[in-house]
Amino acid sequence: MKLARWARLSRLDKTIEVKQALDWMADNAAKPRMHIPIPPPPKPRAKPVLHEANILRAVLECLRYHPKVARVWRQNAGTLSAYNRDGSERFIRMGATGISDVIGFLKGGRFLACEVKAPGKNPTAQQQEFLDSVNRAGGLAFVARSVDDVMAALQ
Repeated sequence: MKLARWARLSRLDKTIEVKQALDWMADNAAKPRMHIPIPPPPKPRAKPVLHEANILRAVLECLRYHPKVARVWRQNAGTLSAYNRDGSERFIRMGATGISDVIGFLKGGRFLACEVKAPGKNPTAQQQEFLDSVNRAGGLAFVARSVDDVMAALQ
């Protein structure tokens, strides 16, 4: 068998070829046959899941290149545990409670807030309150589950 053909074979096909070769050698050498189990075919893969991190990357890229947007950035929020020099633990809060994932400014000075969620997920009460307060103050705030939601909000 040519090496180039061997490299293109799947693992199952290679196992079958080796088994056939060993069977031929066993028949010709009058020795007992070796048993080589053939592995089952691979299971079909599940549908890919849209994770919020992937949607967030796409939304940020869309906003950075949109002609109506002056500047955007990822706003990290949450808590972090840290240890003092004496060994005691303390918690540090980063960002305001409910602040959106993406913050920025539109050309003309309007504030922009975008909360990114995976399909089927909804913002928490604090996140919705933040979005509502931005809209009441004259900014643009919305929930984005895809790049299409961003484009629709910026029309």
